[in-house]
This record gives sequence, structure tokens and C-alpha cells, in this order.
Amino acid sequence: MTRAGSKSVNIVTSVWRSVIDFAKCILVYILFSTSVLLSVHCISWVKKVKVCGASVSYYTSKLETYLRYKGIAYERGSPYEVRHEIMEQLVSIQHPTMKRSDGRWMSDSTPMILQFETEYPDRSILPKDPVVEFIAHLIEHYADEWLWRVAMHYRWSYDHDRELLCRILADELTPHVKLPRFMRSCPRCLNRGPLFWVTNPRSLILV
Repeated sequence: MTRAGSKSVNIVTSVWRSVIDFAKCILVYILFSTSVLLSVHCISWVKKVKVCGASVSYYTSKLETYLRYKGIAYERGSPYEVRHEIMEQLVSIQHPTMKRSDGRWMSDSTPMILQFETEYPDRSILPKDPVVEFIAHLIEHYADEWLWRVAMHYRWSYDHDRELLCRILADELTPHVKLPRFMRSCPRCLNRGPLFWVTNPRSLILV
């Protein structure tokens, strides 16, 4: 074979290899895209729990953190979107409340987490040593019952923080109230503390 013929063969071989590599890339892309679509489709069929609570609620965040840690599928929404159902099942609206995949409603973050611990024992958040577990419960109880007072101070005592929280709560919790947004989120309405007018004179909430 002449030098020119050998060079032509090399060029053809190089082009053919490039075509094969390109085809491999296309195949990998198709397979990856298909797997992603299948995953999304499967996830959409997973029964999720419905967490109802404000995004700025410390107790709602506590429950969401636990669910993410456990890998439990959930979605979060405003309790006032389903307020009538919550009032029928739980009598009062708290942050958070949760509707389970079987239709049951639960409230109070700590009892909900402890209930899930019995159903999902893997990667438990509770120490195995009973003494350490007692100390963990003690710290959790102190944070739940006392540190929220400190949190309320930093949330509502300063103008910038109060204005920000007013807007967030107005957007998340009171879209059903037939008032302009500036009235629903007016910080002057909240100068006396974190009480928020939501549905009627009996429906004040502490978030």
C-alpha cells in the first residue's frame, strides 16, 4: 500500500472512531434522560405526607429537618388552605400539623417525630444509651419550651426583622383574607407581639 493510501485509511479510521464515540455519547445521554424521567415518574407516585405550617416556623422546620434526614417524602403547604379539614380533625390549627398518607392528621412536632421513630427505626435520632437518651430529651424539651421565647424576641423586637416576617406570614398564611396585602402585612398591627389575625377573632396564631 502506498503512503497516500495508508494516510487515507488512517483518516477513515479516525473519522469512524469519532462517529462511534459520538454515538456512544448520544446513547449515554438517552439512557440518562430516560432514567431521570422514570425516577421523576416514580417519585410522583410515592404517597407523600402533607406538612402544614409556615416556612419560618421553628417547629415546622424541626419536623421538615427530621423528614429529610429520614428520607420520608413530604410536601409543605399552608394550614389555612385546608383549615376546615384541620378544624374538623384536630379542633385547632397549629404549626406544624401533618396529614399522613393514610389520611390521619397529627399535630405537635415532638410526638410526630417520636411516632415516626417507631415506624422508621433505621438511623434513629435517639441515643441507644438510656442515660444519654434522657439527656437528649431534656435538651429537646428545654429548647422546645423555653428557647422559643428568645427566638420571639429576635424575631419581633427589631423593625427590619418584624417587617420581613410580617410580609412572609401575610403571603403564606393569609391569602384567603379579603384584604389588601399592605393591610395584612402591616408591622404596626403587630407591635404588641407575634399575634396574627388570620380568619376571625378566635383564630389568632403564634408562629
